[in-house]
Amino acid sequence: MLLKRIYNHKAPKEKWMTTKVTCPNCEGKDVVVNPDGTHIAKCPMCRNGVAVVVTPPVDHVLVKHTGTHEAQNFSTRFVDTGILEGWITMDANKI
Repeated sequence: MLLKRIYNHKAPKEKWMTTKVTCPNCEGKDVVVNPDGTHIAKCPMCRNGVAVVVTPPVDHVLVKHTGTHEAQNFSTRFVDTGILEGWITMDANKI
C-alpha cells in the first residue's frame, strides 16, 4: 500500500513534533570536510552530531495505491509511527 501523509503546516507550533536524530550531514561526527577536502569544520546543521527535526502534525493520509492483495501487512515501525503522529488508530487487530 502506498500512502502519502499530508501535513498541516498551519497548525500551532506547540502541536508540531520535535525529534532528535543523528545528523545526516555529518553522520553524528559533528565535523564536516569542505568540498575541496582541505579543511575540517564544525557541522553547521547540528549540535554535537545531533540534529533537531521539527515536523507539523499530519492532517490526513491519501491512499495512492492499495496493491493487489485483499489483506495488507504493515510493519510495526509504520504502525507505531502513525499512532505517534496521530493519523493511525488501532483497535484489537484492526488499523
